[in-house]
Amino acid sequence: MKTLTPQEIKSAAALESQPRDTEPTPGKCKPNPPPPQEYPWMTTPEPWPDPVDGEHLLGALRDTFNRYLVLPPFAAEALSLWTVHTYSYRLGRVACYLALLSPEKRCGKTTALSIVAALAHRSLAASNCMPAALFRVIERDGPTLLIDETDSFVAENEELRGILNAGFTRESAFVLRCVGPNHEPKTFQVFGPKLFAGIGKLPGTLADRSIIVPMRRKQRGETVERFRGFDGEELRRKCVRWVMDNEQLLTDPDPALPDALHDRASDLWRPLVSIADAAGGSWPDLARSAAVALSAEGEDDSQPVKLLESVQRYFVENDLETRVMSKVLLAFLNTQEEEPWITYNHGQGINSRQLADRLRSFGVYSRTLRIGENRGKGYHEEDFADAFDRYLPAHGGAAAVTA
Repeated sequence: MKTLTPQEIKSAAALESQPRDTEPTPGKCKPNPPPPQEYPWMTTPEPWPDPVDGEHLLGALRDTFNRYLVLPPFAAEALSLWTVHTYSYRLGRVACYLALLSPEKRCGKTTALSIVAALAHRSLAASNCMPAALFRVIERDGPTLLIDETDSFVAENEELRGILNAGFTRESAFVLRCVGPNHEPKTFQVFGPKLFAGIGKLPGTLADRSIIVPMRRKQRGETVERFRGFDGEELRRKCVRWVMDNEQLLTDPDPALPDALHDRASDLWRPLVSIADAAGGSWPDLARSAAVALSAEGEDDSQPVKLLESVQRYFVENDLETRVMSKVLLAFLNTQEEEPWITYNHGQGINSRQLADRLRSFGVYSRTLRIGENRGKGYHEEDFADAFDRYLPAHGGAAAVTA
């Protein structure tokens, strides 16, 4: 290599232009990289050698959860059925999601995640993940994703939420990306069960796809064994064997479900109830009771639906009125102190344009009205009938206004 003069050394360009010694030193060749390691989320356990009784298997799983956790009624049953589902989800069209949500820390979420990680099929725990890593690992390994701290990063990441939403049903569980130097389009399959854990609420679209298990702190009188980790290999192998032996019963199941479940909840519980029916014993009744306890149709806490509820409340409280001016309805809505829209516009409350935009999504449009001496934009009660029936059945629908 050429020796540079002091003047040349001062020139970065001169240094950059020099040829580089890239040849390895004789006798010091780089060793070959080690073979890729096989992680637990890449492999399926060997099946248990003997036939497995499904009722006893689910009972053992339930006992394991109750041994270490203080859970609300039917939560241990839901966790047990979901654990077996992680081995059988490929036999159906829905990959059930489950969410462990608490109002505060120290409610057992981390312990529950650790237990599930020891029992579920190809479990892969992550407290944070990027979209590009997520769809690639699902495509390659088909793991059961256990995502902790969802309140800290999922809500603000639209791309990540889109991938998680897509993985719920087999027919739509694909994302499209460009890969390679030529940016060739490629589909990635993201179908698979997922468990979320966090404080507060899940984003609405994920909550709608999840069985919500409310976690809580134990009281002074409640005692459980402190979790120090355990080897779940025997239960994992028994899950593999039981699913293999009951494959026909678990393929595209259509069990009878409680009427209290709405359509999405029915999709969630269909594979779990089919597992309970195949296991027999007390589990068919337990599964249906758990479905009603954890997923029965209740209050919809989305802001547009809550706004619709308040409009319905106005007509109920003013039952002689069949029309309302926008400014009168706005005055009523902005007195609802616990509703989110009173913080709109720097605390001034929702305005007429925002109200019109939100009601338009329900097919309700303002009209020009004349009520007494007043003329302006407003709404007819009859225009809300379809929206009340579709989105507020628990409140009596349109009948609640005319009752």
